[in-house]
Amino acid sequence: MAIAVKEGPVMEQHVFLRGDYHNLGDLVERTEPAILRLNAPAPPVTTNSGRLELANWIVDPRNPLPARVMVNRIWQGHFGDGIVRTPDNFGKLGDRPSNPELLDYLATQFVENGWSIKKMHRAIMLSKTYQMSAEYDADKKAKDPEDRLMSRFPRQRLSIEEIRDAFLSIGGDLDLAMGGTLDPGVGTDGETSSSRISMNPESTNRRSIYLPLRRSNLPTLYMLFDFGDATSPEGHRNPTTVATQALFVMNSPLVNREAKQLADRLIKQDKKESKRIEEAYTAILDRRPDPAEVDAGLSYMQNLRRKWNDIDEAKAWQSFCHALMASNEFLYIY
Repeated sequence: MAIAVKEGPVMEQHVFLRGDYHNLGDLVERTEPAILRLNAPAPPVTTNSGRLELANWIVDPRNPLPARVMVNRIWQGHFGDGIVRTPDNFGKLGDRPSNPELLDYLATQFVENGWSIKKMHRAIMLSKTYQMSAEYDADKKAKDPEDRLMSRFPRQRLSIEEIRDAFLSIGGDLDLAMGGTLDPGVGTDGETSSSRISMNPESTNRRSIYLPLRRSNLPTLYMLFDFGDATSPEGHRNPTTVATQALFVMNSPLVNREAKQLADRLIKQDKKESKRIEEAYTAILDRRPDPAEVDAGLSYMQNLRRKWNDIDEAKAWQSFCHALMASNEFLYIY
């Protein structure tokens, strides 16, 4: 469900002096917002409301700003920060682009490709810049301390939606059903009533994109991982690293459950321990371990059995899978 508008009878709208609709001022012309000051001239309004003309004017190739804003946000989604690091502000008080030529090139390609977001994703992800390593290099750090020139891939943590969905996918519990809603669409009175509490992300297996949110009562899990202020537009989340995030990964019933699900699958496979370790690395970190990591995994399992004589195989493998799921390699993009 969404609040939307539709065409209807058109009325001439006047300025409400001091906000009083009984006290009318000058007539407001149906044309483009003067504050935008884009390059293309405003088209004449020929439809009822002028919304169609406004939309066509915004995407006019002579207006570079909309394309720049969009490709900057797509770039930010892949690299953590945009070419302009204030995605909500391209004005005089906003940040200057670190590479204006690149921004204009991407914006031009975006328009020429029919404003295709999929093609822009493909162009960025196939670039050498996106495929760079995030390994520390002292010379690059000295020349480009803030990585404004993209001398290395910026390490960044997954969003909480990505982390949650990845946990569910590892355990085989992620519900991939498309569409539908989990919100009954029924309003309630009382800001603090139980009916206004957001759905607990740990109580359902649906993808995060389908979970209904109450802006004034966000889930604790989302707030823990820097979800942001849902009551106002926010183009960039400010990531933090706090102890409570690690405590969640260590103690959450969701993470423990999915680690157990994966461990049960590994035990059912009649394979050597080294092969099980390889399967765990592939399922969680999407790569095969090197020999040193296999040896470390075998030592981890032996130490568990030595320390806890009564530990069963299921709990031992659950602990190993849990450790990989709590690793920085899983939670961060390198």
